[in-house]
Amino acid sequence: MKMTRTFWFSFLTVISLWLIFVLSLYVIKINLEGHLYQLAVNEVKENIQNGIDSIRYEIEERNEKLAGNQNDDEENKVIDIHQSNPSIEVDPLIAHKDYTADAMLWALEEIGVTGSDYHCAYIKNSNNKIIFNTFANYTLLTKLSEYPKFHIYQHNNDNLLNEEYSPDYCILTEQALFQNSVLGMGVEFSDQFKLIKNIDLISKVSLVISGCFAIIFGFIIGRNSNKRLLPINSLCEGVQQGDLNTRIPVIAVKDEFDRLAVNVNLMLDQLAQHVQSVRHISDNIAHDLRTPVTRLRGQLDLLLRMDKKDDALIEGIIEESDLLISIFNALLRIAQLESNSFEENFKPLNIDSVLLDAVDLYEPMFEEKHILVKTDIDKELIINGDSDLWIQAFSNILDNAFKYSEPNGEIKIAAHKTSAGISITIHDCGKGIPRTEQDRVFQRFYRLSKHRASQGSGLGLSLVGAVCRQHKAKINLSNNNGLVVKIDIPFK
Repeated sequence: MKMTRTFWFSFLTVISLWLIFVLSLYVIKINLEGHLYQLAVNEVKENIQNGIDSIRYEIEERNEKLAGNQNDDEENKVIDIHQSNPSIEVDPLIAHKDYTADAMLWALEEIGVTGSDYHCAYIKNSNNKIIFNTFANYTLLTKLSEYPKFHIYQHNNDNLLNEEYSPDYCILTEQALFQNSVLGMGVEFSDQFKLIKNIDLISKVSLVISGCFAIIFGFIIGRNSNKRLLPINSLCEGVQQGDLNTRIPVIAVKDEFDRLAVNVNLMLDQLAQHVQSVRHISDNIAHDLRTPVTRLRGQLDLLLRMDKKDDALIEGIIEESDLLISIFNALLRIAQLESNSFEENFKPLNIDSVLLDAVDLYEPMFEEKHILVKTDIDKELIINGDSDLWIQAFSNILDNAFKYSEPNGEIKIAAHKTSAGISITIHDCGKGIPRTEQDRVFQRFYRLSKHRASQGSGLGLSLVGAVCRQHKAKINLSNNNGLVVKIDIPFK
């Protein structure tokens, strides 16, 4: 399959939407991780701070109580503490000088820290050496306490607070008031980190899966768009070669491509009708103009051979010439109406007066055939238009009514005001026009086969249709014991 611009446009559109999704997912992930991280930090911070406050309080209280008892054997006391809880590591040379070890142990037992892998507590001296530790994994604790990865905030006073993070623990340390030693506690951070890691893993997996689907769907949509356009391109190429019979198959109108195919098919139908109309007009012009021209030439040839002047023959020649001139004038008038706009010449007029003028013009002719004309025309029917064009249109309709109505018949002419405009009806007493040919009679030079032998050019109703289009009026033909011509003229 040839990769056209339409394919690449559709494919890149899908990929662009996927990139927007990726960016949105990344922003959501960052914000969610930051929010969860901060919630966890705040919870751990509160827990650790409470433990540190309790330990410091107990140490200070025990130191005050034991301040006067300097005669006891300090080293033996430390050994007793060590034996009572072997998991606690105490440097005997420093613990008895800087802290009361049993007070520290008691405070840790009260808050449930000693012997727990979930919590840890330690004391560092001014040389950054751990002198007290309740955490079994001493190596990890040393790494956490000596190599902090991140600092949250600091106190402006003597106490310094900071948090040290690792993938497993959150350590909060506080500068104690005892010879620059540091008291620290930690709480395991594994669950929080696991949640954040899971979010990160899910987002990465989602990006990979959605990326694969985006590429697949982008290719499918691009190929489908390209496939839908190929018949249209092929059809256009066929039209360029003169093929007006091929159409794009449309099963159901489901999307814009189907609507485009329907519109292209309708356009080709109209184009085929116009081409057929042009061919029909050409044939009719050849037929309708050849007959009077042939007669005119024969009459002139006869006149040339005659020795004496023949007035009747000359009058016949003049009539034939007038017929040709009228045909050409009608063609020119229709061409002007279809190619130019006459709206700038429009002005308010009484269409009822124009219609009555046309009726008065043809009434003597109707009387000759003993045709009764009945009128039902309202007064003051004002429209915006060109009176000359309308009187030509009405004259052509009445001329056809006179030609094709039976003698001793009746013609009804009505004009009334409606909510949308003016409705005009002219009902003759002829044989009407077959429904299959009612649309064709507005074509130039089109004449019913049964009227071919009668005099006429076949341009009368063509001019009427052109006048109606100029005024945005609708004209309809129907049969009801004769031909009914109905014209609806809008107010605007």
